[in-house]
Amino acid sequence: MVGNMYSASDKLGVDSVLPKGQSQVDEQQMSLEQADSFVSTRTLPTGFWKILVSCFIVVYFGSVIGWLSDGWPYKEQLAVYFKDINILDGATQHWSLFSPQVRHQVYHESMTITFKDGSIKYYEFPRMEKLGEKEKFVHEKLRKVFGDCIPWEGYRHFLPDITSYLAGANQDTNNQPTLISMIFNWAENPPPDPAHWNYRNNLPAHSNKQITFTYAVRDADVSSRTGGALQNNPKVLDEK
Repeated sequence: MVGNMYSASDKLGVDSVLPKGQSQVDEQQMSLEQADSFVSTRTLPTGFWKILVSCFIVVYFGSVIGWLSDGWPYKEQLAVYFKDINILDGATQHWSLFSPQVRHQVYHESMTITFKDGSIKYYEFPRMEKLGEKEKFVHEKLRKVFGDCIPWEGYRHFLPDITSYLAGANQDTNNQPTLISMIFNWAENPPPDPAHWNYRNNLPAHSNKQITFTYAVRDADVSSRTGGALQNNPKVLDEK
């Protein structure tokens, strides 16, 4: 029957194993039993490739487990090794948005830069509710870093490098920055109430403020940098 026959051309050029005792395949058709035995084979990796694959598996799962183990006491010491691996393989995703505790706060991150003469510059990192549709796309990456990552405990080991960059991006040869403070602004999100829904355009003001990190700027932070996107593009951050 035609329904039980397969064309030999379906092998697509791969090496195949024929049923025992059969030296060649009919170029026109095979029976169902022959087709079932007409399979490609591949030998298991040995030697160098076996070691390479094994090392990849160990490094990958080790870096992912280490990255996600927020309660692990050695995470900060090993983070410097995990960071580059996780960025390369895209394993920095985290499911804390959905469980075990859903966020109950509305918040945003801001920063103050104190200069040598005592003046203070205030930055409010992008807030989606204050941006137009086009601006949301432009500033999404910055919001991701300073909204979903930097405010939380699991990312505090990145703060020295980030604040060092911010210092270099705001350097002024006549009035260098001396201190950077990261500020977490927040308010409790009202509980759901069907009788009095609190819509997104009417959320409470972020009136609670907490300084989460301060960084004393070093000479190397400003002398070795020429300024970055934060300095050269005033649209990157909303200065107030």
